[in-house]
Amino acid sequence: MYILIKLFIIFVCHNIIIKSIYYILLLTDVDECGRVPPMCANGNCTNTPGSFVCTCHPGFVITANQDCEDVDECVTELDICENGICQNEIGSFICLCDAGYKVSDDLRTCIDRNECEEDPDICGAGISTCENIVGSYTCMCNEGYQLDVSGRLCEDINECASLTDKCIDGLCENTIGSFTCTCPEGYMLTQDKSECRDMRKFPCYTVFEDGQCLGDRGGIATKAQCCCSRGLGWGNPCELCPNEAASEFRQLCPDGFGNAPDSGDPDMVGDINECELFDDNCENGYCVNTDGSFRCECPMGYVLDASGQRCIDKDECADAVNPCGHGDCTNIEGGFDCSCHTGYKVGMDHSCVDIDECEVDNAGCAFRCLNTDGSFTCVCPKGYTLRPDGKMCQDYDECVNEDHDCKYRCKNLIGSFMCICPEGMEPLETNTDICVDVNECDTQPNICGNGQCVNIRGGYQCDCFQGYEPDLSGRKCVDRREGICFFAVTNGMCQTSLSAVRQMTLSRCCCAMGMAWGPDCETCPREGSVLYEELCTEGGGMEPDGQDIDECDDMPGLCKNGRCLNTVGSYTCICYPGFISDSHGTKCVGKST
Repeated sequence: MYILIKLFIIFVCHNIIIKSIYYILLLTDVDECGRVPPMCANGNCTNTPGSFVCTCHPGFVITANQDCEDVDECVTELDICENGICQNEIGSFICLCDAGYKVSDDLRTCIDRNECEEDPDICGAGISTCENIVGSYTCMCNEGYQLDVSGRLCEDINECASLTDKCIDGLCENTIGSFTCTCPEGYMLTQDKSECRDMRKFPCYTVFEDGQCLGDRGGIATKAQCCCSRGLGWGNPCELCPNEAASEFRQLCPDGFGNAPDSGDPDMVGDINECELFDDNCENGYCVNTDGSFRCECPMGYVLDASGQRCIDKDECADAVNPCGHGDCTNIEGGFDCSCHTGYKVGMDHSCVDIDECEVDNAGCAFRCLNTDGSFTCVCPKGYTLRPDGKMCQDYDECVNEDHDCKYRCKNLIGSFMCICPEGMEPLETNTDICVDVNECDTQPNICGNGQCVNIRGGYQCDCFQGYEPDLSGRKCVDRREGICFFAVTNGMCQTSLSAVRQMTLSRCCCAMGMAWGPDCETCPREGSVLYEELCTEGGGMEPDGQDIDECDDMPGLCKNGRCLNTVGSYTCICYPGFISDSHGTKCVGKST
């Protein structure tokens, strides 16, 4: 057993040793980069443990079998060789640039070539300017030169042979890069040498007939100044101005009618001042220069005729509107006269204007004068109106003319009016248009006298004491007590006779011929006194209620020796034959023989 175990151990150890030798031999590195032919053509080979790495040169790329092959940049790179054609090379590429371009410093694209810097005289030395453009250049020739047929070089221009708008009406001679122009006498060359302009001055005419010029415009001018201002003939000998539609007119008057070269500067083309050049522009009027023409203005009283250059008299009186206004018009040369109507006078503009009559003594108006068209009117202050003479003022009765706003009654005042409240009412202090009741019983405690006052709206009534009764108005207590009326009083004593005893009221007694009344012999008030006026409100011979007192009935002995005839408010004695009324008129007495 021991021997078997020992043999097994020897076997295992032997195998381990054999495998170890094998692995040592197996892990020894091989340098592939040293092989012949070498690895990594068109690149660099770098050995690594158990292998190698190829690093390709620029322009090459590694393949699957570790070879470096050429890269076609013309296919793989889209931003190279702009403005040219890309051509692939082994390991690189080249740009074949278009005309006008060159390869850039990094050889990757084509950039503009500046031909003007490379050859400053490329367009022609001293007669041109070269201007570089992208991919090419242009030549700009100096004045007097032009590009040749190649378009790349400047050559002299023969202006005299090629330009028809140069040296018109002059002698042209070509020079290198320019030309000279010699003008005839009296002509001046323009700054651009385009033409010799006629600066000669001769009379200008308005009519050209049968080869003759007529209608001298009264001044001398150049041909352009004449013909471009609607003249028809010019010069000495006279020549016809060109028609407006002709090319000669467009050459002479390039800016049309009203404009021409200045006589001292052929390049200064401007407005023709016809008013300064010619004398006969406006007959009887004033010439006003305008831009490109002129106009005629006439003095007052004149108008232009159909020609627009002659002022003739204007018949102002024939106008639709009478220039005199309020007057009769008479036409005169250059104006008109006015015969003004009444109330008008000739004003500053020769028409009839209103006369302000109020300026002189107020036109006789008492208060204020108001001027009107062709007349005047007098005005009175408020509350007054004109008298029939139309000048003086008198009071205006607003109440009669119902020109008021009174609610109840109107009272006229001088120059005004006032509103009156009905009896028994008075205006409110804060508003005089409103009437309020007056309590007469408070304001006049004894107003009823022999009775009690009872206030009512707008008045009052009397509640009379016994023996008194209200009058017709109800506002006074009338004494209806009856007593003996005495017609004579001697030494303060009442005298009467049995035939003359009458029972009657106090007023009937005292307002007639009574001297005293009643059981106490109450003296009647003296006629004309305040007490008499209060008792006999309707006057002597009348009851307070307005009834007549019949003195003939109340005094039986009245009119002795005659007949008593009662009258309203009195009586009269009709005496019997042989008798006449005494000085008191109370009885009839015999006539004295």
